[in-house]
Amino acid sequence: MLYFIAKIYIILLYNLFMSQVNFRIDNDEMAIIKKIAEEKGISVAELAKRALKEKLKIDRINLAFQMVSDEKVGFKGAWKISGLDYNEFLSEWVKRGAYESIPVDLITKNIADAKNYDWELLMKN
Repeated sequence: MLYFIAKIYIILLYNLFMSQVNFRIDNDEMAIIKKIAEEKGISVAELAKRALKEKLKIDRINLAFQMVSDEKVGFKGAWKISGLDYNEFLSEWVKRGAYESIPVDLITKNIADAKNYDWELLMKN
């Protein structure tokens, strides 16, 4: 019984964090894809997944930097969208001359908060 409950739990978790993509291809293309997958020693699904990720890599990076320039996301949001590791993203950020725009009202609010803060609280042990 415990095994059955654990199996259901794993299936539920898997379905919460994963999605499925389905598409049709003609039989000739499928034969070629099967041959490539066989040569690489991986499943057709894994080959398709890798190919899709590789194809979308450039698009994800471009989307991330477009969203920064449109002020829809900040540095961290763009980093997550890009799919790059931190150092790769930072290198791309510098290469593209990107910058994060901070709204004037937020700056004004932060300055007002700093001026009104009771700095004596920081001096107490």
